[in-house]
Amino acid sequence: SYLAKPRDWLSCACGSPHHRPRPAGGGLSGAARVMANAAQEQHLQAPRDTDKHAGRLVVKFTFLNVVDSDEEQPDMVPRASTDSFLCRPRSSSDLEEYVPPSPSTVTPLASRVTSRSDSRQSTQTLSDSRTTVMMRNLPNNYTRDGLLEMIDAQGFAGKYDFLYFPIDFRTHAGLGYAFLNLATPEDAEDFRRKMDGFSQWGLPSSKVCSVAWSNPHQGLEAHVNRYRNSPLFHESVPDAYRPVMFVDGHRIPFPPPTKKVKPPRQGTERMLV
Repeated sequence: SYLAKPRDWLSCACGSPHHRPRPAGGGLSGAARVMANAAQEQHLQAPRDTDKHAGRLVVKFTFLNVVDSDEEQPDMVPRASTDSFLCRPRSSSDLEEYVPPSPSTVTPLASRVTSRSDSRQSTQTLSDSRTTVMMRNLPNNYTRDGLLEMIDAQGFAGKYDFLYFPIDFRTHAGLGYAFLNLATPEDAEDFRRKMDGFSQWGLPSSKVCSVAWSNPHQGLEAHVNRYRNSPLFHESVPDAYRPVMFVDGHRIPFPPPTKKVKPPRQGTERMLV
C-alpha cells in the first residue's frame, strides 16, 4: 500500500516549480503507478501561461491511500490496549443483567414506618410493665432488715412484695446488691427515680446507690420461680439469707419448693455446715 503525501499530489497536479514530480513508477505498485504516470504526463503536456482560462486541480488536507486488490490492507490505526476492565472488550460473562426488584420484595415506606412504630410501642409497653429493680452499691455491712427499714423510710412501705438481699456464705456480709419488686409499674418508676443516687444510709459509707431495671427476670412470679427450689431454702440456710415476700407491707410465707432442695455449695465444698 502507499500513503501519498498531499504536497506530492499537489505538485503533480499543478506543476509547482518548488517540487519536482516523482519519477513514474518509483516506489509505487499497481494502480498507484498508473495514476502517478497519468499525472506526470498531464503535467508535462499541460500548457503554461498560454491559456488564461485553464483550470487547476487543487487537493487540500487529503490523504490518498491506493491499495491493490491483491494486496492485504494493513490496519492504519493501531488499537490501544489497557488492563482496565472498563476499556477492554467485555464478554457476556462480564456483564450481569440487571433485574429490577419485584413489587412483592420491596417493603413500602408506610409499612416500614408502621413496623418501627410498632417496635417502639412494644418497647414502651415493656418499659411500662416492668416492676423489678436492681439496687447496686449497697453498703456491705447492711442487713436485709436494715435495707427494708431504709426503703420504708423513703416512703415505699407497703409498695413492694419481694426482696432478695444476697449474703456471702463465707464472710456473712452483704454482696452489695439487691432485687426489689414493686407492686405497680408506677411505684417501680418512682422508686428508680428517687433512689438512684441515694447515699443517706444511716451508717458510715461513701457508696452511692445505683438503681436499674432487673434483667432478665421481671415480676413477682418470675422471681418466685427462680428461688423457690434454690439452695437458699435448704434447712441449713438461715432465714436472714433468704428472699422474702410481702402483701400490703406484711411478710407472708414463701411458696414451698416443688422438688428436693440441695444444700448450698461453692464448688465441691458444702457451705453453712
